Amino acid sequence: MKQVRIMGLALAILALTVFSANAQPPPTLLSRVDLGTAGDAGARYVTYFFEGGGGTCSSFNPQQIPGDWGGAPNAGAVTAFPGDQNPAGHCILVWERKCKARRIVLRVLDGIADDSFNVYVSNRLGAWVLAYSYVADPSKDEVWIEHEIRLPNVEGLFPFLHLMIVPTNVGWDGYNTWGQLAVDYIELYDR
Repeated sequence: MKQVRIMGLALAILALTVFSANAQPPPTLLSRVDLGTAGDAGARYVTYFFEGGGGTCSSFNPQQIPGDWGGAPNAGAVTAFPGDQNPAGHCILVWERKCKARRIVLRVLDGIADDSFNVYVSNRLGAWVLAYSYVADPSKDEVWIEHEIRLPNVEGLFPFLHLMIVPTNVGWDGYNTWGQLAVDYIELYDR
């Protein structure tokens, strides 16, 4: 009986050793853009750098009227707003590491409007490739959702990524006051 227990313990240690040897390190954050609007009144873009990476976003409008969007005041900026000729938000993320980006994480508000959206990435030739679609539930309360997007295998993902976030149903009864499709942050990972 004692020999069976020792044999079982030895197998368990061997299994843990093999598992540990095959385990990958955690994903590396290559770049992050934070679109929080605290202190950015009147700005239409925000730039934030992280560990040698970062990016620039344009065609976003900060929160104009103080409020508690999804329980997080001043957490986001909208892609579509009154007077904006292009309802899409654009970001170019850059990084220094010698690796390709494989995954995007977006924190987007699913509010009381129809906050459905598509995410496109540009390939080396400048053509937009659909990477992700989200269909919102406008009947729910406002809630921030992290969307994990596996990048399609397109050219031009090294060492920068141009992405476009496009609301698919712009216009609701509060649009002229609040705008539509609030994005808090965009993160880019190597896997």
